[in-house]
Amino acid sequence: MAAHSHVLFIRTEKKLPAVLCIQCKKLISSEETSCPYCNAPQQGRAVLQSRIFTDGAFALNCFVWANWLVYACCIALYPNSALSFDGGILGFGAPDSKALYLLGLTGGQIWACGHWWTLLTASFLHGSLLHIYFNMSWMKQLGMLTIAFLGPARFVNIYLLTGIGGFWLSNVWSNSPTVGASCSIFGFMGVLITFSKRRGGQFGQKLNRQMWSWAIIGLLFGLFIPMINNAGHIGGFLTGILVGYLLPSREGVNETVVERWLAVALLLITLIGFGLSITKMWDSVQVGMILCQ
Repeated sequence: MAAHSHVLFIRTEKKLPAVLCIQCKKLISSEETSCPYCNAPQQGRAVLQSRIFTDGAFALNCFVWANWLVYACCIALYPNSALSFDGGILGFGAPDSKALYLLGLTGGQIWACGHWWTLLTASFLHGSLLHIYFNMSWMKQLGMLTIAFLGPARFVNIYLLTGIGGFWLSNVWSNSPTVGASCSIFGFMGVLITFSKRRGGQFGQKLNRQMWSWAIIGLLFGLFIPMINNAGHIGGFLTGILVGYLLPSREGVNETVVERWLAVALLLITLIGFGLSITKMWDSVQVGMILCQ
């Protein structure tokens, strides 16, 4: 008698991995092209859920170290300038003006040449060691508050948009060559003033008073210290107040896909801006005079 063997086939269903919606943070299938709960498109997940948009401390450190990296590049290009004490203690560690022009200083003849991207790049340049040290100290303090209340993508947008607003007003007002993250620092103050006012409550009132006191002290300080760009500070501050009305009035509100893509776009334009400044200003730096290109 022939032996019969029976093979048992068991049907198994492949389970698709679940992921968080980019916007509402609910679990959805990784194959969804839009969220079934909030309808947010899910394209570009790898970009929009990169660490800079999900880890606030990482985002803040990226911007702080980006400023220090650009400063180090300026010093490396022309190291002798940084060792000079011609400007006293406030001017120690000052990059050569050639390096600042090459990497994206704004204002003056640069603005007259139509180099609009310098409204972004100038926020990462600094005029001395103390300049960048104090600015980064302020940015750590205000950046942590901004990220805690509003999130890392909004922090990126605020830094870059208020820098644009501050330098634009500076260029229109005085059109002097200028650099520094302080336009954005005053922008953070402006945003937090609007946020705290709209939030209300005892905490909101306390935060509002604190931000106003810091802003007023900073602006008064600028009246007595030479070379401080108060026009840029005012521009960044006012831009921050206005931007604050486009942001949530309560902490803990999820960042939208649009806000994250805006941050991506601004970062890309900034990186392209550094490249444009280098290519457009290379000949000018070599001959020692501004050649509009």
